[in-house]
Amino acid sequence: MIKKLLSQTKNYTAFLCMVLYAWSSIAQDSSAIHGSLIVHEGEVRFDQGELELGTVSIADGYVIGTARQVPSYMSFMSTATWKGASATSYVDGYVRSYKTNAFIFPIGDNGVFRPVASSVASPVTPIDAAYFHADPSAAITSSIFGGSENVLPIGGPFPTSSKQVGIQTIDPTGYWHIKGTLPTRISLSWLPSTAMANFTANDLKNLTIVGWKNNQWHVIPSAVDVSSILGGSSNYTSGSITTSENIVPNDFVVLALGSRAIPKTRDTTIIVSNSDIKTIGPAAISDPNIDFRLSGPFRGSGTASIDPKTGLVSFTPVVPAFVGRDTIYKIRCVLVGSVIVCDTTRIFIEGRPNRTPVSESTNFNTGKVLADLPPISTGGKPFTTSTTSSAGSTVSIDANGKVNYIPRMNFFGTDTVRVSRCVDGVCDIVTYLIVVNPPLDTEIPNYFSPNGDGVNDVWNLDNLLILYPKASAIIYNRWGNIVWRSTGPYGLSTSGRNLWYGQLEGSQDNVPDGVYYYLLELEDKFKTTKTGFIELMRQ
Repeated sequence: MIKKLLSQTKNYTAFLCMVLYAWSSIAQDSSAIHGSLIVHEGEVRFDQGELELGTVSIADGYVIGTARQVPSYMSFMSTATWKGASATSYVDGYVRSYKTNAFIFPIGDNGVFRPVASSVASPVTPIDAAYFHADPSAAITSSIFGGSENVLPIGGPFPTSSKQVGIQTIDPTGYWHIKGTLPTRISLSWLPSTAMANFTANDLKNLTIVGWKNNQWHVIPSAVDVSSILGGSSNYTSGSITTSENIVPNDFVVLALGSRAIPKTRDTTIIVSNSDIKTIGPAAISDPNIDFRLSGPFRGSGTASIDPKTGLVSFTPVVPAFVGRDTIYKIRCVLVGSVIVCDTTRIFIEGRPNRTPVSESTNFNTGKVLADLPPISTGGKPFTTSTTSSAGSTVSIDANGKVNYIPRMNFFGTDTVRVSRCVDGVCDIVTYLIVVNPPLDTEIPNYFSPNGDGVNDVWNLDNLLILYPKASAIIYNRWGNIVWRSTGPYGLSTSGRNLWYGQLEGSQDNVPDGVYYYLLELEDKFKTTKTGFIELMRQ
């Protein structure tokens, strides 16, 4: 059944002998190994001739197994071929192609034959492929060596819920791990177990190849093959689909079959309240079998255009702003066989006067909630938001649409804040002119006389503590040594004594008369500090 087996290194000599012995055993007594040839590691290379699958009379079918976890390979060189692969006769694991022309990989898993094809490989840049008959979201399949091989390949699992806009469904029955750095066209196959009619909503034009990268499934432009790699024409029972251009297999972790989303007919409403160009979407995936056209608007609210292949609408309001309600009709036509089928989406324009800036004011060390955004029609869909501040202040919008503003540290003056709230790319925009007031002047004493006469005996910061009740203090002498510090917010007694009476920290000793320096930490949201000097005189 095998005309010639070759190994490139001496390390495979003993292994190949075991393989040949196993092969011989299959023909003589298949029940002993259940009709399987198992490749535990390395490669078995076929340099010429044919590898026959399914020609041996074995009750459970004839399966060649190559380790997936290692992985190991059944490799085909430039002139090697195979025949006889079927639902019960295939390679369970990885097949490698060194062939410079198109090659169909005879691979399957768990009793399911799902070959793939590549248009090219080379003796120095091979293409590897294995099929996993498992839900990509779990990425767990059984091992031909017994037990399960969990989360394969590395990078899995691949949740079918994480997908690009435009993908309706990911095939839950299986996926392919295809490796290689050489650009090539890839063909994937399906058989009755895929339930292709239901999967594609009874239209093979909805079928596409998808690839997993950057933690989500992406559409790979592709088209159903007229002549399937399985033989015969592609139909709902069996067939194949091929990428529209060369791809580098290594750009994707795994590949699978997917179905494209068909945009649903619906009404949508947008708000027009300023002169910004509106993008009305989302756009469909470009499809040569789909055409879009536009009718309206009818009351002069602006001008609209549409991309005939993606359905993305661009709308520019008139100036001055149109006030009232207008309608645009977005018409989508699909070629189904030889029949053109069209549906219509109505886009309602709600014209409002241009928004005048909203004036607000706040103090430099306090934030505030800005005036509520005006209502926006979302049609039950979530909205996205964006904010800008000319002063670099912090602006945020919570889930309820409340706008919060915190001025930049030490900033005061006029800040221009632009807040937008968008649905399907259509935004309602409000501009705020915020006057940030400078800090209130607070007098910090620069002299006291702790002589016990009851007058000015303590360094008193009552005025400061009204604004900054959590402020703390550190006192330095002229050489930069700390002579005293508060053990908590200045003015609070956390250690029985937390006001400075001119004594050395941790003792009852008086510090000498003279000039001292202070560092105040205000403990506001900006972590503001103040410094200055104090003259201490007891006489």
